[in-house]
Amino acid sequence: MNSKTKATGRFEKWSDEIHPAIDKRRVLVVDDYQDIADALSAILEIKGFDARVALTGEQAIRRFQTWRPHAVILDISLPNIHGVEIGRRMRSTAWHDAALLAHTALNASEIRGDAICRRLRRLSWQAGLAA
Repeated sequence: MNSKTKATGRFEKWSDEIHPAIDKRRVLVVDDYQDIADALSAILEIKGFDARVALTGEQAIRRFQTWRPHAVILDISLPNIHGVEIGRRMRSTAWHDAALLAHTALNASEIRGDAICRRLRRLSWQAGLAA
């Protein structure tokens, strides 16, 4: 191993001198709880992502349209606009290619009756995934 690399476990990580930094992947974190949103954003930034936070549905849609993130971590239990509706609006844009990752602090019994959740379980079952 030469002086321009450093060991990371069994692998070598190139330094910026050898491998110049490429554009960071942009991740939009959407959650109405500031602490959760900031914590997720901080973890992503430590891992090398460019992360931004949106605390409301309206803010999420605006940032999605102007910033064009590569991925969105989306709380589905937002108070003003349901997260699933925000996801639908994001997916409906002509240039959309971002990955959408849904999360919630609700427990399974609180979301079990939701029609969208029933559809997601059916689709995951059809795809051979555990629901």
